[in-house]
Amino acid sequence: MTAREIRYRMTRAEFDVVSVFGGLLATEVPGPVFVAVLAHRGYSASSVRNQLSRMVVRGVLVSRRCGRHTNYRRAAQINHQYERLSGTLDVPEYTGSFPALIVTIPESDRSHRDRVVYLARLCGYRPVRAGVLIALDTPAADRLRVALAEARVDHDGVDACTLVPASDEQARAWVRRAFEPAAAGAAVDALAARVAAMVADPDLDQARYFDVFHALSAQTSRTRPLPRSLAPGYDADTRLADLASRVVDVWLERFAPAMFDEVAGLPEAASIEWDQARWAAVGTAPPDLR
Repeated sequence: MTAREIRYRMTRAEFDVVSVFGGLLATEVPGPVFVAVLAHRGYSASSVRNQLSRMVVRGVLVSRRCGRHTNYRRAAQINHQYERLSGTLDVPEYTGSFPALIVTIPESDRSHRDRVVYLARLCGYRPVRAGVLIALDTPAADRLRVALAEARVDHDGVDACTLVPASDEQARAWVRRAFEPAAAGAAVDALAARVAAMVADPDLDQARYFDVFHALSAQTSRTRPLPRSLAPGYDADTRLADLASRVVDVWLERFAPAMFDEVAGLPEAASIEWDQARWAAVGTAPPDLR
């Protein structure tokens, strides 16, 4: 990734903001609730409000007025990665071709080019050579169309197409080059050791918990589910999904009850919109804060 592309990555502060949705099992959260939850990680009220505003400008969050306060939702461009952090995993099947993106934006408009490449990576694309990115399934192409539209990105020099490799061996070579399965496996090994140490720590606090969760988020962004026909023996994706489930369980067991008790005392909490699918998955109903 280029230096300019790196500046579009989600920062640690942005990660902490987005993690509030997962911590609450919510799809829409009021600004004052972000302030209360993030105070436990050392953020001041003004820094949280400023961060929320910047994330709306960047297109990471979507906001709406709700009475005297503002509510926030995740933008479509980050939803796919967020869902993967829940521990869910859909392994794509190879159908003989790859959705692809040909980027011919000139060096004179490098910031625009880097923004397009960043959004493509968020949606599951990876570079197979300079200016050519491939994805593994049609949903990645659908996500990218939505992300480009939501971010109001100019489509000049951006061409979506389908690439058909000459053979299965060439397809496997493209996957090795673009998605680096061997490197992903080694990275997940190291992360698994961190998660195991965290789970075994009786004195675990929120600061350390979210350090590990941030590392998990970053690795999830880099590690794609791969068709087994193109990556024999690959299991980094399934192991990463298992780690995500373990980390989420730690939150629900050790930290969530106290957080919900605190949030229940905020008048703005009545406008939280719960993620009903997530609550159903954990086998309980969301708290009634109205």
